[in-house]
Amino acid sequence: MPNYIPISKAQETLANAIDIVSLLRAKGKTLKRSGSEWLWTRHRGVTARGNQWYSHYTQRGGCAIDFVREFYGMWSTLSFIYLLRIHMHTVITDRLGVLLLPPKQAKPQP
Repeated sequence: MPNYIPISKAQETLANAIDIVSLLRAKGKTLKRSGSEWLWTRHRGVTARGNQWYSHYTQRGGCAIDFVREFYGMWSTLSFIYLLRIHMHTVITDRLGVLLLPPKQAKPQP
């Protein structure tokens, strides 16, 4: 069994605030506009808007943490860590919701 890692309420809030559309786009997933939401074409009936998602097929939804648990099969603490790492590496999200990551630093020459 994995070791327990305490997660603060502030960390939980940050992890749940991750934009799901940006997360999926950063991973190269295909999304299609559906009214005010985005439809994830890989999973029929799953829509996302901001940090909220909903599966019309299973009639379940939730925030970013629930999304990572459901579709990436991560247990609770791992989903928090995964989303917090994304939050820490996010530079800016543009108007289209595209996640932009900082450029890799060049290694200094010896």
